[in-house]
Amino acid sequence: MSTIKEIRGAIDAKLDKWEAQATALQAQLELNKEEVIERVEEQKRRFEQVAQHVRDKIDEASGLAEETKTKVRASFEHLQVQLALGAADTRDAYQEWKQKTQSSIAAFEAELDVAIAKEDATLQADLDALMDAYVRESDALEAEIDAMQAQFDEDKARAKTDFEKYKQDVQSKIDAYKGELDEKRKTASGKLDTFETELSAGATKIKDAFNNLFS
Repeated sequence: MSTIKEIRGAIDAKLDKWEAQATALQAQLELNKEEVIERVEEQKRRFEQVAQHVRDKIDEASGLAEETKTKVRASFEHLQVQLALGAADTRDAYQEWKQKTQSSIAAFEAELDVAIAKEDATLQADLDALMDAYVRESDALEAEIDAMQAQFDEDKARAKTDFEKYKQDVQSKIDAYKGELDEKRKTASGKLDTFETELSAGATKIKDAFNNLFS
């Protein structure tokens, strides 16, 4: 079975990630702080749910050593504790919360990869589609958390001349990029790799435009 890194390297997973990033940036432009926080909390719930399903499948696997299962359980419990923490109110607290959340996800994924590598045939069959969902929700959570930083810069950004004009310009760029992603998804999967560089550059451009708006 593929490692989490290999799953993320697949073009379909990259398309999901780029779309999640664009959608998260778009939400920051359209929603107020309370609504943004609720988006993050909802994505945390979706991610935790699929992560728990993965943990349960590993826990039920008869071919895995108890030590492997224990490490996965422990890392998931640590992840749950971090996910239970509410959104931060200041930039410094946000940065600390973001770093700890990302670290706990990385630690959980490291233990998952160890369990996956044991090559338990039944476990791999159970996890095949579930791991794709896990990666999708994990990357979506990262996108929401990254985009949330704009909330700490919004007051300063709104003081800029022509803020609304530039905001609309960024929104238009995001809309165009999401439309491009939709079109590329219709392409035969074997040809999608040819668009990877183009789409990756597009994702970077809208993130740069978004960051410039709030810098």
